[in-house]
Amino acid sequence: TTRTSEGSIKANDSDSPVEKAGIWSRKISDTTEVRIASGRYPSWSKNDSIVVYTGLGKNIFEVHLADSSVNQLTEFSEEFLSGSVSIQHPRLSTDNIHIIFEKRQNLNFSVWILNRKTGSLSKLIDDAATPTWFPDNSKILYVNPTGTNGFLWTYNMASKEKRQITF
Repeated sequence: TTRTSEGSIKANDSDSPVEKAGIWSRKISDTTEVRIASGRYPSWSKNDSIVVYTGLGKNIFEVHLADSSVNQLTEFSEEFLSGSVSIQHPRLSTDNIHIIFEKRQNLNFSVWILNRKTGSLSKLIDDAATPTWFPDNSKILYVNPTGTNGFLWTYNMASKEKRQITF
């Protein structure tokens, strides 16, 4: 849940009953809820104009809040989605150009990056989950889910250096 400058509360109610599943917005001043999208793991742009999310399938979408238009940003191949795969935690960079996300395949976790403009996709980090951008987009904070090399790490976008920050 996040509060905006306009007084809205943004919430992800995806674990609710089917009729309530999705990404919702609600004003603090009343109880009116507005469904923004059918999906999970929302990431709001810095100016609250775009929400990036994982659809109820296994692709990443964006919705433009001004006109409610929805764009599917990925069309992952069968090979990319082979095995037991889930796509989670897409996070929009503050410049609205890149999206990082977690790919969970069986018990393997990795962080990928997608360019919203070109559609280019590449793996950034193995043994990484739940990524989030630093405010200046220079680094990514992530969890190493294996537990063998520490818990929280950073990844420097320029140098590609990984640094353990908790022990």
